[in-house]
Amino acid sequence: MASNAIPKFGSFKPKAKPESKQDTKPDSRSSGRSNHHKANERALPDDGRTRRRGHDDSHGRRISSLDSQHAEPLWEPERKRQKLTDAPRAAELDEFEESTQFVVDRRGDAKNAIYGSLHRYNVPAYHRTGYGNVIGGLSSKIDREASDGKEVTLVSSLKPRVRSNSSRVLSSKYGKDSETKLRFIAAQSDQADDRAGSDFIEITRAKRREHDYNGADDQGGSVDYRSIDGKAKADEAPIDDDLEVVASDDNASTDLELRTRQESAVLSKKAKANLKSLEAWLALAEHQSKLVRPGIDVSSLTSSERRTLADLKLSIFNEASKHISPGTAGRESLLSAMIDEGRLVWDNAKLASKWKEALVEQNSSVLLWAKYLNFVQDSQSNFRYETCKHAYVECLNILHRACESANDASRAEINRVQIYVLLRFTAFVRGAGYDELAIAIWQALIEMHFFAPSSLSSAGASERLSSLEEFWESEVARVGEENSLGWAKYHDSGEGTPRESQPAVKDKTIPCNSLQKFADEENTLGSAFLLPASTYDDDAVTDPFRCVMFSDIREVIEPLSNTNIQSWSIVESFFHFMRLPAISLQSIHLDAYEWQRDSHLATPPGDNSSFAAARQPERFLLPCRREMTAILFEDGFDALKSDLEQQPMKDTQLRFLDKVLGSLGSVSTLNTTNGELLAEYYIAFKASLMPTETAKAAKRILKQRPSSMRLYNAYALAEARNETAKALEIWSAALSLQRRIKSDQHHDLIYLWHSRFICQVKSGDERGALQQLLDTANGNDGRIESEGQSDHASEFSTRQLRLSRRIEEDSDRMHLLGRSEHAVLCADLLAWISYLTTENNTDRPLHIYSKYSAKFARDNGSIATEQLHQCKVRLIQTHLERRRPHKPSVLQQELEDSLKLFPDNSVLLDLHARITAQDRIRALVREEKATLSTSALSVVQWAFKIGEEIRRSAHETSGSTSNTVRAAFSNALLRNDSTVGHSPALWLAWSCYEFASAGTNMQRARSVFLDGLRYLPWMKSWAIQGMKLFGNGTLSQSEMKQVCELLHERGLRVRVDVEKLL
Repeated sequence: MASNAIPKFGSFKPKAKPESKQDTKPDSRSSGRSNHHKANERALPDDGRTRRRGHDDSHGRRISSLDSQHAEPLWEPERKRQKLTDAPRAAELDEFEESTQFVVDRRGDAKNAIYGSLHRYNVPAYHRTGYGNVIGGLSSKIDREASDGKEVTLVSSLKPRVRSNSSRVLSSKYGKDSETKLRFIAAQSDQADDRAGSDFIEITRAKRREHDYNGADDQGGSVDYRSIDGKAKADEAPIDDDLEVVASDDNASTDLELRTRQESAVLSKKAKANLKSLEAWLALAEHQSKLVRPGIDVSSLTSSERRTLADLKLSIFNEASKHISPGTAGRESLLSAMIDEGRLVWDNAKLASKWKEALVEQNSSVLLWAKYLNFVQDSQSNFRYETCKHAYVECLNILHRACESANDASRAEINRVQIYVLLRFTAFVRGAGYDELAIAIWQALIEMHFFAPSSLSSAGASERLSSLEEFWESEVARVGEENSLGWAKYHDSGEGTPRESQPAVKDKTIPCNSLQKFADEENTLGSAFLLPASTYDDDAVTDPFRCVMFSDIREVIEPLSNTNIQSWSIVESFFHFMRLPAISLQSIHLDAYEWQRDSHLATPPGDNSSFAAARQPERFLLPCRREMTAILFEDGFDALKSDLEQQPMKDTQLRFLDKVLGSLGSVSTLNTTNGELLAEYYIAFKASLMPTETAKAAKRILKQRPSSMRLYNAYALAEARNETAKALEIWSAALSLQRRIKSDQHHDLIYLWHSRFICQVKSGDERGALQQLLDTANGNDGRIESEGQSDHASEFSTRQLRLSRRIEEDSDRMHLLGRSEHAVLCADLLAWISYLTTENNTDRPLHIYSKYSAKFARDNGSIATEQLHQCKVRLIQTHLERRRPHKPSVLQQELEDSLKLFPDNSVLLDLHARITAQDRIRALVREEKATLSTSALSVVQWAFKIGEEIRRSAHETSGSTSNTVRAAFSNALLRNDSTVGHSPALWLAWSCYEFASAGTNMQRARSVFLDGLRYLPWMKSWAIQGMKLFGNGTLSQSEMKQVCELLHERGLRVRVDVEKLL
């Protein structure tokens, strides 16, 4: 083939060549001008080139098909037009010849002539330097309006530009609400007067449609689709005659942008005037969101706008870091803010390096370490179990060193963070599959802080650890195991009962010949509760992780060996780890309420990390409330009970918890008020999970503390679950002992009064409950001998007034003494007395609740205030269940006021959802009026929001569908700025929902499972459950193998050997 051969494609058609090179030989000037003309022709925009090529091609085709004499007249007008434009074009080419923007290549590339255009990959791109400037072109700027993806148009920056209608990218007006704004039209007074004086008001009816369709025109505002002019457009005018369209006011938007820029200038001056003020820099950075989109909330920004905003804030923080140097006040918060914004811009490698730099500089920062733990544990691509574990241990060591050098005021705060990190660490270890290691850590800590030998109380940390190691390696029974005597007993006597052999959980006779079988076997082993095995057990030989040596837990125990940590914090965190309810304590240092709101620690009721048996949930709600004695006996242990029902070895876990609670209750150092609380907790545990053993345990405890009114009340509440009459006898017997108890225990009588009263109200005997309360307070048996009915009514009012005053005095006294739960029970009794004596009117009781709520809030009693609001829920529920008249708007307003104070309280959220269940419109309005951005919602609020969508979607007329439910899940878990995106509870709820509504199409559930693998990298159970459920064909064999390899790559524990199948 010749070198000049041309590919036979229509798009590569060459231009016509002259017949002979010797025909005409133009001079150099005309040749250069001609070449330049061709080059300029190629530089024209695409549309220009298209028209010229179309003309040439058409012309060629016409010449070949028609006679020349017929073709000449046909194209004569175009030729005349071509001649007219030759002169201006020549002048234009001369101007380009002298241009400094580009150089005319007179030689060029021969291929350009062949293919008719430049080679796009040989043309260098213009490089921007910011604000539309171009490198090398000092007097030129890029014209955005005329440029597109293929061409860049330059304009002179020296000449004044005619600004077009296009707007700026970030601060444009495209972010304004596009919906039509309406306003009411005030009715004219004369018309109103005329109508008011009329005998009747005429109502205009629409005319009937005639056969000539004239009636359609009379119905103003209707759209007629039968017009000969085509489809008519809908009129934007409102249907309501009392409304008119408000024209968009560009001046208002301009004024808003001007005010925003003026405020930015003021903040910038403040920051430059106070270079070491962190508050000034943070205020300037926070103001950048108003510059990007004035008047728009940050939560409505798109992903690209969020990244742009993050870049702006990072530039400000980098400038601030030059002045707020290491060692300066506010440096820690500045680094935290920089990393928070950089998370949206940097990749994982750069983010990890920034974290390391920050932690090297601020190695004792509690704030940075807590955020770093989230970064390490939630990393989607760089997660490794050992790396994350090392980060947790290093954090505990740093906190330990900070606690030793801190003063008393800051030491308590550091201890709280230590307990939180410990709880997060053990939950992480359990999620990765190392259950025995997590249980062993808690056993060692309980032994250290509750059963330590008294002879070692003044010993050093190393000596205490050596003695504990000796006890651990001796293989005697530990806390929670059968025949456990404790560390102190072993240290004093050197004797102890050997540990019992743990049952084998793996059946070696079952072959694992498929990945589906592997998933089934691994799921069975992972869901079983297992205590650490002894070194003599068979499982310890086949699975080394079943046996936990002291060297495996020493690095965790040593930073927590100091005696400054309060023992009750260890107990409370252990209860939360085991999914037990919190103890109803008033101590400030306990953070069980905050743990319920933590996205990594929150768990829904009945969660066993399994969605195999999922069903359509009617309401999804995470428990988050202040525990009280009455609530503890009602449903405090329901979550654990639901969890145990799914356990293959539930008896082992139940006996372990029973032994731990029994051992803690028998410690002599707890024979105090806290010990009484723990004994009450133990009775509630028995009543809920071991009802046949409740009476025996309660009598044994009462024999040890025969004068405790609180324990008598606990025993009665336990009996009230099954037999109300026996419970009333216990209350009466306990109240008859009030003259023989010590004076400092009289305050606990309120527990007996309140519990018996509520028990009778629940059984329906409201009048008898009030009468018994009056009799008990006045010291008689309730029989009133009167001659007339009027005397009986008068006596009843007098006694009721005397009772109310006594309870008011007791409430004030208990509040002053710091016994907030006693004060709450007194206030609740006052509200119930008012409710029953005013013919079940809710106005007066609600006023009492508001009065005492304000009183508790003034004295910083947030716990007491929240408990009182929970008591108010009980009264409202009773009123609604018995179908008594009420005003829904009043009750809704009461609950909304309570939710403003405690937006995460699940008791308030649940009742509010039930009241507003049938009022979809008000619910939408309430959500629209909410000012809290979705990025700031806690995991409890997200669970409530999602649960409401699930409940509404079950009704066709509610306006919610499965798509709105999926949108709620997606907003909660998949948004870049979400704070709950790594919550196992919400991911499990989503998978349950998709699995329950999938039917035969499992693709949506499969997508959720794959997303969960990225967002929950430490959750082994998530991967195993997905393999078990989707291994029947939804996941291919290659995908199943990839999941198995992912488990090994991340370092998660796999009990079943699967290497032969990979």
